Amino acid sequence: MPAGGLVRRLCLRLSHAAWLLAWPAIALALPADPDWHLRPADPEAVVEHQQYQLLVAAREFYAALAGQGDWPALPDRDLVPGQRDPAVRDLRRLLRATGDFSGWASADPEFFDGPLAESLLRFQRRHGLPLTARGDAPTRAVAAITPAQRVDQLDVAIERWRWLPRQFESRHIWVNIAAAQVNLVEDGAVVLSLPAVVGHPQRPTPSLRSEIRSVTFRPEWTVPRSLAVEDLLPLQQQDPRFLERQRIRVYRLERGGGRRPVQLSQVDWKRLGPDDFPYTLVQEAGPENSLGLVRFDMPNPFNVYLHDTPARGFFRLSARTLSAGCVRVDEPLRLADAVLMAGQPGWVPGTTAQRVGFPGREALAMPLPVYLVYMTAWVDAEGQVNFRPDIYRRDTAVLSELRTGHFAAGATAGS
Repeated sequence: MPAGGLVRRLCLRLSHAAWLLAWPAIALALPADPDWHLRPADPEAVVEHQQYQLLVAAREFYAALAGQGDWPALPDRDLVPGQRDPAVRDLRRLLRATGDFSGWASADPEFFDGPLAESLLRFQRRHGLPLTARGDAPTRAVAAITPAQRVDQLDVAIERWRWLPRQFESRHIWVNIAAAQVNLVEDGAVVLSLPAVVGHPQRPTPSLRSEIRSVTFRPEWTVPRSLAVEDLLPLQQQDPRFLERQRIRVYRLERGGGRRPVQLSQVDWKRLGPDDFPYTLVQEAGPENSLGLVRFDMPNPFNVYLHDTPARGFFRLSARTLSAGCVRVDEPLRLADAVLMAGQPGWVPGTTAQRVGFPGREALAMPLPVYLVYMTAWVDAEGQVNFRPDIYRRDTAVLSELRTGHFAAGATAGS
């Protein structure tokens, strides 16, 4: 099985295995959202951020909707363009309430016409749903979320903005974990936006601020011990040539922190287990390496980073929570080119495609700040309010703190 197949197989196992990586504790972590460790001394200063103000306005909009009661419930059946169904009236009313539909109803208000299909696509895009233009099951599930629940979600997003620095650097990378999206921001504008794959709920991507200090081309992959023991070891025990096919080398750990290479045939794999595994596994560099051809190096206590991947198909999914904690980036050479142009004077645009053919590290003279944030609600450049599921259930804890008065975002937003 190629290494790309290994990545896909391990990702699928995350859906079934009870994986839990115990992240190192951070002394400054907030009890309500333990993966975030930044909060300004003066939380009121952040209200000057445009995104904060836009979220407050969105909250007012949804609070007004909540005051009108819940919107119509859609029936438990698909609504399809070109179809005539009494429930089309309710779909149109719902989309008009959310601002996604602003036109006139057709002569037949129960007919699912083209303008309504376009409005439904807008609704689906704002919620990160598959763009089907159908009132299908995923769309109906999101439509069932009440305006009052959206107010709660916006309150949490507003609160999280109060934890952010008072000022962002003019150039930085913004990774929204909940959206599985990587943005390069320059002077407040997104100049590059790429899909990402983030951590599975059982191995979530942490929120943090760091900085990219170098870009490594054709990196090796040192397999985390938990993954080596829980997943690769059973596969090697079943198939003695498994690690060899994945181009994974074995090193024995020595006292004092050293390691020495060991031949695969010299290891009695059947006798090893979680409590007896004195080895480190390292996958050789190359296109099928689990890190792909590029790694963006950024120091942090969680040992996570941005990187390439041979499993390209995952970027086409609408739900992309499949990694073991790191952030996989689509089109990593575009990002590498932008990062190196920003951080290394004299870097020639477009040369990354040639540089990737040779292993090594390119240090940045000017490190590039990176923010990994968890925002399940935000307003995009077109002024559209976007929502995503609380995949890690972090919003629930923050909302509890808000409602008990420990935080103040709700009051600031007008509650």
